[in-house]
Amino acid sequence: PLIKRSVMLIAAALVAIFRNRILWPGSAPDKSLSEPVPKGEMGCPFMGLNLFGGTEDYGPGASIGALGKKLGRPSLFKFYSFGMPMVAVRGKDKIQKAIYKREFGHGVTSFDYNKLPNLMEIFGARSVLYESNKDKHSMLRRLIGVAMNPKALEQAVDPIQKASQSQVEKIVASLGSEVAMDEICNDLTLDIAWRQILGLDLSTEEEIEEFHKATKEWVEVISADLSLLMPFRLPWLKRNRGYKARQYLVDQVEKKIAQLDRDGRDGSTLSEIYFATDEDGTTKLSHQEVLDNSLILILAGSETSASTLTNVMLLLGLHKDKLKKLQQEQREYIAKHGTTLVKDEIDADMTYLDALLRETLRIRPLPTTEVRVAETSMVMDGQQIPKKWAVLANIRATHEMDPACRKNDN
Repeated sequence: PLIKRSVMLIAAALVAIFRNRILWPGSAPDKSLSEPVPKGEMGCPFMGLNLFGGTEDYGPGASIGALGKKLGRPSLFKFYSFGMPMVAVRGKDKIQKAIYKREFGHGVTSFDYNKLPNLMEIFGARSVLYESNKDKHSMLRRLIGVAMNPKALEQAVDPIQKASQSQVEKIVASLGSEVAMDEICNDLTLDIAWRQILGLDLSTEEEIEEFHKATKEWVEVISADLSLLMPFRLPWLKRNRGYKARQYLVDQVEKKIAQLDRDGRDGSTLSEIYFATDEDGTTKLSHQEVLDNSLILILAGSETSASTLTNVMLLLGLHKDKLKKLQQEQREYIAKHGTTLVKDEIDADMTYLDALLRETLRIRPLPTTEVRVAETSMVMDGQQIPKKWAVLANIRATHEMDPACRKNDN
């Protein structure tokens, strides 16, 4: 009993001494530097905070926003996420120094998402969003960019108009009662996803509802399931609802690829990606790259577009004079061109709509960030950011605390 008790005491002492290194691997400071690491909280052992997690009031990144507020909104603070220690950096100049190497002699590299096998299995390690190799990332951007050229966008106008008309009919049918515009805008972007991005032929309400449900479950799991940030593969991953939702979407893409092999191009975004060749005239996306990137376009496009459209509806409701001006521009467009939309005509004759969208994005910018990994230790504001720690551009806090955007009016 005495030996057993002694071993337990020694083990407890070691855990107390090396607690941070055990529970949050890689979080030790650089002992060659005298400066301390920034203050902060590391969150859940091994996983840390959910960087993508959000709330209805705050939006994405709520846990990081709450921690910054709790700490008094410092320019630097530490936390743990994605299986590694991170430092959130606030302020344009500091972000440029830390991430873009303006004044420091250190280097930074892209974050390697392959360290998160569960997240990558659900969202696709071969997508342009998660590719950390510079040359490979550039190649993916070129090939996927083919689907965003003017000709491809012109072909997309018709399915987008059909999807919009479907949602307008829902609004008209609900006149006299409350209309949940956030749901309308979300459904619109999901309709565009299956009609234009994937080019699916969903002919019944049941099929459309199944697609909407699967896509929502797939997108939402990134902010709802903290276990996906574990640095080792979860044995039960295939039972995860996000994993099952992805499998449904992959099946839909596989069927579409088989149709493209049989019938050729059809104007969908997936079609353009599938047949695209690089500058050498021969390099194409692999089958897995086609799958991952066609789905990541839904993730990147549907949530951001739905959020922006919802904000547009809110601001138009609050500013009726702007709504009337927009309606007048649309009446003039119809009188000149009819009800069929053409991209070049929209660009030329709906300049107020363009300005309105830009102003909405200025007032309510999309929550986004960049993450890099420090190749060497650095010191900023008397605090160290150790080698191999991630550096996160705290863009929202930068805007919130920038004197140009903030009045001292309590």
